[in-house]
Amino acid sequence: SGRPEDAAEIVEPYASGDFKNDDTLMARINLSLIRWKQGRREGAISILEVLHARGYQSSVTHGNLGFFYIEMGTYPDY
Repeated sequence: SGRPEDAAEIVEPYASGDFKNDDTLMARINLSLIRWKQGRREGAISILEVLHARGYQSSVTHGNLGFFYIEMGTYPDY
């Protein structure tokens, strides 16, 4: 609908669950996109970096995080 505030209200409760739950992981990925659309860019990146640090890595998280880094003009020191 193009209303990230409304989307955040729906997704946030699901994103606070257990990291071992696939629905929680997908909610966190979606929440990172919502944060990006809200202009909360650092928050969007932080969500995906936490997922990576906890061992959850997928083509979606890699792609989104890479795009976020490119758009921000910052790159991690790996």
